[in-house]
Amino acid sequence: MKNPVRLNAGRGEVGLFLRKVIRYIVARIVLPPGSLSISLVDDTTIREINHRYRKIDRATDVLTFCLNEELIWGDVYISVETVRRNAKRQEVLFEAELAWVVSHAFAHALGYDHPTAKKRRVMQDFEQFLLKGFHIDAP
Repeated sequence: MKNPVRLNAGRGEVGLFLRKVIRYIVARIVLPPGSLSISLVDDTTIREINHRYRKIDRATDVLTFCLNEELIWGDVYISVETVRRNAKRQEVLFEAELAWVVSHAFAHALGYDHPTAKKRRVMQDFEQFLLKGFHIDAP
């Protein structure tokens, strides 16, 4: 199956790692027709997007916008700076946190959400399924 994800991340280490995670996730599930755009941005950009569309004036690790256009699941924005801070705060590898953020974005794009504890557990189970068996190589 052709990879339905368009990644705007360049060819650096982070971009190469993200491509690996995305290929792994795409191979694990049957995806509906369509595509998903993922862009790596900085804290300033994600804060502006968060403020413009959600009226929340702060940076976040990931924003997923589900679109209703035919053959488009949505657009995802990931702040690498916030992901790095979150990884450090949680004492996990940056790559592990980034892989989780991507699985979280996929879950949102495919219709999962976490407004209640029960739905959060269902979404977390799906995220864990997406990454089960994916091995993070320590730097």
